[in-house]
Amino acid sequence: MEHQNPDQAPAAATVTGDDDARKFMTWVFVWMFFALAISSACIYAFNTFDYCSNLLFVKDTPTALFYIALIGPFILSFIIRKRINGISYAGLCILFVIYAALVGTCFSFILVIFTDSPTLAIFLAACLAFGLMAVIGFFTKTDLTQTRPILTFMLAGLVFVAPLVFLFPRLDMSFWFSLAGVVVFLGLSAFHFQDLSDTADGIDMNDPSAKKMAILCSLSLYVDFVNLFIFLVRMFIRTKD
Repeated sequence: MEHQNPDQAPAAATVTGDDDARKFMTWVFVWMFFALAISSACIYAFNTFDYCSNLLFVKDTPTALFYIALIGPFILSFIIRKRINGISYAGLCILFVIYAALVGTCFSFILVIFTDSPTLAIFLAACLAFGLMAVIGFFTKTDLTQTRPILTFMLAGLVFVAPLVFLFPRLDMSFWFSLAGVVVFLGLSAFHFQDLSDTADGIDMNDPSAKKMAILCSLSLYVDFVNLFIFLVRMFIRTKD
């Protein structure tokens, strides 16, 4: 009778764990890029077709969809994060798709205020910066959780200063406000990528909640990318007079 090598079981477990980690990461990035595709399609549709733009404005008056697109992403993000255990996987998928569509719809009328817009260049710059943070997050040996209190404090500062920037444009804080936003979301991106790597190492794809967790992780990365793009746009593109 052939005896089993006791070292084979841990090795098999390691291989299974690596497979689960790769599958989990694949799910996260598939959902993230799917969300970006939906948002991009909505931006194109609402900026290209009159029928779509008329859903947002009627004789220059904002419609209900305008306000839903403006506020809806915040509400849906909160629901997905806080009620993930109480929502089915199918329901979570639907909420995430609606979230991405509303973000794209919101961008479609926000970006209209910009002129001479090299938005494609800004978008590519955001992609490159985001990719660099992914490399740092995945491969750095430094524990980035140490930066979390600092980034949280800076993010709270952005929220506090934002009304002053918009209400008092003569203070001329827009560039520095945008620069701080870029720094914060670059840091958060690296932190979330490292957190994603740690989560993937301990994931079990046989657990029904694993796919839900993939959507939650993709939401965090998607929010980081969107905010990074917004602050880069504010830094490099002038608004209409």
